[in-house]
Amino acid sequence: MISNHNVLIVENDDNVLGILSRALQGEGYSVCPAHGGYESVALAFNTQFNVALIDTLIQPTGWVETVRQLNKISPRTKIILMTSYDMDSDLIHQVLNIDVQQIMSKPFHLEDLFYSINALCPDLQNVSRQLHEVMS
Repeated sequence: MISNHNVLIVENDDNVLGILSRALQGEGYSVCPAHGGYESVALAFNTQFNVALIDTLIQPTGWVETVRQLNKISPRTKIILMTSYDMDSDLIHQVLNIDVQQIMSKPFHLEDLFYSINALCPDLQNVSRQLHEVMS
């Protein structure tokens, strides 16, 4: 069922949050937007997310603490980190020390995001394909 495929988006920029939410909903995913770490962790207590998209600039808690908390609450959730920064050695070191499955540099193409989600969660790819077949 499509509604069982939940994506958490943790993004402090309302424009980016809106674009990602609409794009993923258009692909058949249920989306829960969150503006920061506290909100995302609270949502994870009540909803099992397949994927969490987390921006590196979220406040007041940073992305590292947010990822740690989400991993404790929902260890099966796949984490995609979104960053506007260059992937320097500090960022790579931090990512290696916590459970992040992928890093995407902003700006990125939505098709690349869909591909990443489908690669991390192959069962979600079937949902997206079925939705497109029904809509055609």
